[in-house]
Amino acid sequence: MAFQHAKCRVRPKKQTIVAISLLSLAFATAVGENTGKPADIKQIQQLQKRYVASIDGADLALVDQVWSHSPDVIFVEPLGTERGLLQVEGFVRNTFGKMFSKRNLQLENPSIHVYGDTAWSEMTWTFDATLRDGEKPLVTKGRETRVLRKENGAWHIIAIHYSGLPVNGKLQGF
Repeated sequence: MAFQHAKCRVRPKKQTIVAISLLSLAFATAVGENTGKPADIKQIQQLQKRYVASIDGADLALVDQVWSHSPDVIFVEPLGTERGLLQVEGFVRNTFGKMFSKRNLQLENPSIHVYGDTAWSEMTWTFDATLRDGEKPLVTKGRETRVLRKENGAWHIIAIHYSGLPVNGKLQGF
């Protein structure tokens, strides 16, 4: 396959064609279904449950178990960006632990996609909580993407990016 424009002729490299094909396949299967080995999917589902428990309990020991200890850990959230496990632990302690007296994170329709020792998961969620200040209820909804890596035979989170649900009103979302 070659593309011609005037006197210019370009042949795409085989690697480029393969990469585009794999990327297209990933996006085609990404929505709502799991891809990968069943054993890896099950381990990641268990990790997701422990992650939820770490947030619900503001439990730093669980945070330590589910997150990688690698320096490239990143957690992007609406209040900022946490880099490294210590900042992630600080965010869980100060935001979830100190701001809320009750926490209930519910993952909705998580899908998991495994590619060797790397995986990603995407989902929506509802966070039902009670603010410590005045014991006022708070319910937020959002969406999240997680990147995971298998380290020494166990899956760990290396990146999370979460944000609010999409907006579709006129001139919103910019």
